[in-house]
Amino acid sequence: MTQSIGKGACDAVRFLQEFYSDLAALVASVDTQMTVKGWSSVVPNDSGALMGNSVKQPERWVLRFLSRMYTPTNQAQATKVVAIAFVVAPPEPFNEAHCFAMAASLGKGVAPRTLWNEWQDSEPAQHALRGTTGFQPLPPATLPMLIPSASSARGAIIPLAAITGATQVSGLLVDPLLAAV
Repeated sequence: MTQSIGKGACDAVRFLQEFYSDLAALVASVDTQMTVKGWSSVVPNDSGALMGNSVKQPERWVLRFLSRMYTPTNQAQATKVVAIAFVVAPPEPFNEAHCFAMAASLGKGVAPRTLWNEWQDSEPAQHALRGTTGFQPLPPATLPMLIPSASSARGAIIPLAAITGATQVSGLLVDPLLAAV
């Protein structure tokens, strides 16, 4: 006997709710480790995510990515910034959820909230990093869409499936990210 559409829909939504709970725990772990290392979330109670509820854009009903941005704690004008996009529905040709991590040096001090507001699109940088390992310099052409204030940046793609606990959050994401800035 096949599963009904109603049961399938219910199971799918419950799976997403559990996945979102796991993703929230991952973000909380990153936030904690960043705080211990002297970095603060630019928007502590928010995360960048392009979602909506319009019937004309059903593709926005489900989370595609969730972004966090950090600057050194207690700096009114940041000269460096790191950001992570947890990309759960990646652009083609990627076929696996991943973290896009980026560390940038800024040409001058910039208010952290300004950095958050100017972040636009990480897809060109993700494409530039496809097939690479570790943190790599990002092509200058990707910076205006990523962080226009950046004078240089390094980025990495880390498979989300590789980050299974606090040890991996530290060893695969937070420590290499901070070493790249």
